[in-house]
Amino acid sequence: MIRAMRGWNWNRADGASKSTYGDGFFEARIKIADIKGLNNAVWLTTADNFEIDIAEARYPSYVHLGLQYWPPANAGQHAGMGWGATFKENLAAGFHDVELLRTPADLVYEIDGAPIAAVRTLAP
Repeated sequence: MIRAMRGWNWNRADGASKSTYGDGFFEARIKIADIKGLNNAVWLTTADNFEIDIAEARYPSYVHLGLQYWPPANAGQHAGMGWGATFKENLAAGFHDVELLRTPADLVYEIDGAPIAAVRTLAP
């Protein structure tokens, strides 16, 4: 399901799927809004309560990447980690590809085809 909000000077789209996906390459082509304070986000959630933040972009040139664990109610504490990347260019000036390669042991984050961060999720 994809929805876009009309009547605004920017759009919002939500995507949801009844299907489940495992490892693989996930990609979204986005153009962030030229509005300070707006969080332009692309993320995945997993059946075991993880949130993988592929990109949380903020005008004009910052992207946050992360991995969060959200336990079920009263079943533990939230845990998370993340990185920030600042680019020289204005990210609102054009479209950019935000990508995640998810393997059984790693998460590799990319912007426009270039790896910018990686994390090992399982010990070798």
